[in-house]
Amino acid sequence: MSDLECILFRVIHDSLEWERVNGEVIVISFSSGKYFSLSGSAADIWHLLISGATKLDMVQLLSSSWNQPDLNEEQINSFIEECLDEGIIENVQSEEIISYIGFPEDLNRSKWNKPHLMTFGNLKDLIMVDPVHDSSLINWPLPGDANQ
Repeated sequence: MSDLECILFRVIHDSLEWERVNGEVIVISFSSGKYFSLSGSAADIWHLLISGATKLDMVQLLSSSWNQPDLNEEQINSFIEECLDEGIIENVQSEEIISYIGFPEDLNRSKWNKPHLMTFGNLKDLIMVDPVHDSSLINWPLPGDANQ
């Protein structure tokens, strides 16, 4: 068994909520108050993290799904480090090895993009329309110049 087969991570479920919509994963951390956006390859890595994949599984599945035979493992490692640094995943020890994990069919996987954890410290940065301040009894949302 190689070192990669033993490396597992776990999403810290008790302080996070997340949802995958149209190929993008939005993660909310209640402990830090931060919001994260993951798209493209980052969304697929998140799917693998929540599924309990080993790092070896990640490399193999991402390589085949994204048609990247020479996948740069450093990019995956860098993304995982970002998630560890933000406290949304942790290292775990497990004997359970998952042999196959499929991906949702909501992405065009024809061109690999470097996975990145987009971090927002304020919900307003994440939402383009503020439903509290950009609305009225007449219509919602208000036209852009109505708030001036």
